[in-house]
Amino acid sequence: MPFGSAAPRWLFSRERRFFYLLIFLMVLLFLGPFLQADGEGFTFYDLLATAVLVVGAYSASGKLSSLVIASAIFVPAVALIWLDHFDPSTSYAMARHILWILFFSYIALTLLVHALRAERVTFDKICAALCSYLLIGTVFATLYSLLEFLDPGTFLAGGEVIPQGDPRAFYGSGMGQAIYFSFTTLTTLGYGDLTGGTAVAKNLSVLEAIIGQIYLVVLVARLVGLEISHSSAKESS
Repeated sequence: MPFGSAAPRWLFSRERRFFYLLIFLMVLLFLGPFLQADGEGFTFYDLLATAVLVVGAYSASGKLSSLVIASAIFVPAVALIWLDHFDPSTSYAMARHILWILFFSYIALTLLVHALRAERVTFDKICAALCSYLLIGTVFATLYSLLEFLDPGTFLAGGEVIPQGDPRAFYGSGMGQAIYFSFTTLTTLGYGDLTGGTAVAKNLSVLEAIIGQIYLVVLVARLVGLEISHSSAKESS
């Protein structure tokens, strides 16, 4: 079969929904910090965030119950993105962050269960596992941004409170610094230029670091075990 005829079916297959989510998540996490919280950049960030929510809900469409739960969070989450865009307010921002945390947590859990229950390792399962890992970092980034928004000084830069509007702020500008802090914590890279300023921030950072390490150890062990099991079964048959 010519590659040209097979490629479109591969790209548009429903089984590639995790691959699509992975691409959108990577674009959001990479471009988010470069988009300023005003003008066209902020509009583009909102569009990109909306697309991630749409693809995230689609990725949970393996079971009807999962799709219903994801959609129940997805619809108001998208509405709040644009309500906050056209009419910025503290209540909209808080509700949006809370719904994002709930939505991404549910999608991450759904994808992780899907990856761990797999009978064999496939490209689709690897994408689901990678998405779940990125979503964990995104959930914590959103939580950090919400905490700093509600209580400035929750996180510090060089031991000092970060003023709202500062380039190092956790809130606004695509949550750039919140994403940076979250993923350096999740991967235990820890540059140290940003630190937790309260007990809550410090404890959450420790929790995220532990989750990040346990996730990689358990996931790699599970995937390797599945591949060995599948290879052994294939040889015996």
